[in-house]
Amino acid sequence: MITILTYLLMFACGAFTKFTDNLIDEPFAIKFPWMQYVTAAVYGLLAGYLATGSTEFGTLIIAITIGVLLAGKIDSKAHQLAIAIIFAMFALRGLPAVAIPLLAFFIALGFIDEALNDFIDKAKEKGKHINSTIQHIVSARLSLEIGTLAVGFLTGNFIYFFAIFSFDLAYNVVDKVMPFFMKKFNPEYGPQLVVDLYKCSEKKEAI
Repeated sequence: MITILTYLLMFACGAFTKFTDNLIDEPFAIKFPWMQYVTAAVYGLLAGYLATGSTEFGTLIIAITIGVLLAGKIDSKAHQLAIAIIFAMFALRGLPAVAIPLLAFFIALGFIDEALNDFIDKAKEKGKHINSTIQHIVSARLSLEIGTLAVGFLTGNFIYFFAIFSFDLAYNVVDKVMPFFMKKFNPEYGPQLVVDLYKCSEKKEAI
């Protein structure tokens, strides 16, 4: 049975997922190397538990998991631990029932979100100008929200939408809050250049 508590657990799952992302990628003022494994284990347990609790959550969580795997986003040991825990939960609690057509649909949407973000990141790395509005839309990863909302209107089942909304709301809240805990850039330190001038002529050295 899906209750408000179920959505709160999904919210927590999104929060711990983003905690893990930032602990891996960002420079925190206080950083414990083991902390990313703790947060990954928590979101893995939450995701596994929720996925085995209902067809809707099972379909959505498995779709997201397969989508990020296909996009090659599980590239750290902490996230790999979370995936392993999700599958361990499946082994303990039984494989979740899934709606196969919706599973395929959500996998495609999740993959599109990851692919679009990668495209924008690579374009920026190459110095190409990307419209700021487009960047915000892509970074918001709205494909799954739009897709689940469409499913809600077509079938009358809005559980998929509220589930992904709960997850992404927490993910974005953490994304906004965590920069306050990161190291600030110190302008006194910057790139350093070391030049070996041994046996260099004084004329060249002066230049």
